[in-house]
Amino acid sequence: MYKLLVLLLAAVASLPAPATANHAFMATLMAIDMTEIDGGGGDHHHHEPQYFLRQQSKEGGFLPLWDPNGLLEGYVSNTFVKVVPDYVAEGVPAGMVAVKAISKVLDYGDLGDTANLPINDDNNLSTKGVYAKTRRVVSDMSTLFYILDFCGLGGGAVASVEDFEAQLLDGDASLSDFVDYCSIGQARLSRANSRAVKISLPCNGTSRSTGRPWDATLCSGESLLETAYEADWVAANLLNISHQRYVHHILVYPRGMRTWGRALDGSQCTWAGNAALGMAMGTWSYVWVAGDYWGNRQLYLHEIGHNYRLGHASTFVSADSDDKAHHGDWSSAMGYCCSDRCFNAPNQWQMGWSTAVVTLDGSVLTPGAGVTMKLPAQGETPASFAAITSDWTGATTKSNIFVSYRLTDSRYDVTQPGYIDGLLVHEYDGTVQSFGGESTFRGFISRNVNPGAGGLADPGDPLASWVDDRFGTGLVVTLLQGGDTDAWVWVCRQDGASGGREGDTAGSCHDGVDNDCNGAADEDDPACARFLSNDPFNGDGTGPGANASVPAAPAPPLIPLPHPRPAPRLLPQTGDDDVSGDDVAPAFADAVEMAENTEAQVSGGTVQEQGQQEGTVLQGTGEDPVQAPGTGDEQAQSQGDPY
Repeated sequence: MYKLLVLLLAAVASLPAPATANHAFMATLMAIDMTEIDGGGGDHHHHEPQYFLRQQSKEGGFLPLWDPNGLLEGYVSNTFVKVVPDYVAEGVPAGMVAVKAISKVLDYGDLGDTANLPINDDNNLSTKGVYAKTRRVVSDMSTLFYILDFCGLGGGAVASVEDFEAQLLDGDASLSDFVDYCSIGQARLSRANSRAVKISLPCNGTSRSTGRPWDATLCSGESLLETAYEADWVAANLLNISHQRYVHHILVYPRGMRTWGRALDGSQCTWAGNAALGMAMGTWSYVWVAGDYWGNRQLYLHEIGHNYRLGHASTFVSADSDDKAHHGDWSSAMGYCCSDRCFNAPNQWQMGWSTAVVTLDGSVLTPGAGVTMKLPAQGETPASFAAITSDWTGATTKSNIFVSYRLTDSRYDVTQPGYIDGLLVHEYDGTVQSFGGESTFRGFISRNVNPGAGGLADPGDPLASWVDDRFGTGLVVTLLQGGDTDAWVWVCRQDGASGGREGDTAGSCHDGVDNDCNGAADEDDPACARFLSNDPFNGDGTGPGANASVPAAPAPPLIPLPHPRPAPRLLPQTGDDDVSGDDVAPAFADAVEMAENTEAQVSGGTVQEQGQQEGTVLQGTGEDPVQAPGTGDEQAQSQGDPY
């Protein structure tokens, strides 16, 4: 299926189009993404975005482009591009021009000018610490809802202005309260900055702002934009509304669009919502909602997320496939429609609503040295997730892993089993908030997993761990304990030199490293039995039992922390008071009293290596310096529906 690319030009007639020439031109891009629910049964289908260049004047027109090779994949709105058309290509649909080449000249979104978003003073963020801060925080989500009535189609407007605003802007079950909850109180979409108006239009007409035709029964392509422009014109000229002051312009269509509408190819209108990817008009953008879904909170949050360049939340189709289900992550509002839930950790960071409480890379997460950290639940505080950059793999593109703790909320964060009420692992390649790529769900550990002794799972316990066996990072993430407000998490990086295994060679059993990240190193790992000095293998694998078969290793012993390690200590985040037993997991309480020195610290959410020790306990807020333990001579190694 080809992408429909429609370019809005100042003067289409002035573009030369000889049969043998290719002429480059430049204009500003607009991209629209579709959320489709097919067949009435809730099936989801992924569609490539439709692309446009923004209209420049009333005399301007649209130049539809044919892009069978996907050259515009990843492009978003508010991008100034150079396009080279191919006038001699074969098989081009009538009225369209093939795209031969396209390049980005300037991305206005990279300049931070989208939707008047506040920019923090510190814009010089390193890749290592990028997730501990945000350049923008989405706070003003002011919205102008257009309740449309097209000549009585579908029974007319979906609701009166009063009923519409009462459902979406008032009370605990409203879209306003949903946004407040998911943003952790940082964003506002309420009566104070948003409103709804009813606009009655004929079934078709000519836009009074662009001079281009529109048709209410066409639910794709150029007509969507022209209808939005016409609604803006009516608001400004007939209703005396300054529509430019609203960040989001949401067009709510009448019900039953499947029966009275059609797409450009003549098929049914099966989408629940559409949205411009990015700020289509520089400081505001557009969303289109099908009338049958006008009361769905998650649909609005999903489409508005596209306005801020959030991509879809995806999953891999299966463990042995690189193919993705592009809306398959039920832990994020950017996944399937239509159950209420907030964004996942990468999407939260893109919005500026969450930051990393701890960031790790290869300089801190050395092989076999586990890091223990305390993660607040996502809804408790903005600084809540752990970000891990796998810069040790040698791959051209580093894998960025997000580890977050999510709890069910009976009102707004209830989704499919396996995506909520536990520890979630996601991957996201972006290092700037405006990056429009997809986030990918990688794993989940329920907080109700059977714990080990004292209510604490063992590091590396396969029942409580996620292991990255897809991209060669060797990461092992264990949910040690999940509480009502926070979780204790252990992260370890398997030793690539030993293939992530312990006990295969004598060296792997005498290096002081937990090579396989099962929480036990050397003599404490049953896999090393044949290399111990008190066994029949002479300690080096050359004794009389050298050729004997080695029995399968029993389950690792129950231990409160990765072993062996110096006794850990959690230092207070502020002040000089001692840490009380209430500040740590129950199994850590005795160890806290025994710990002594400090060799690593978390500053601004980033772990900075100061020495080497075998085990590290981290507790941070993303703001206050937090120190992790060490003991004198010990060397620390810190380690649904598509839209």
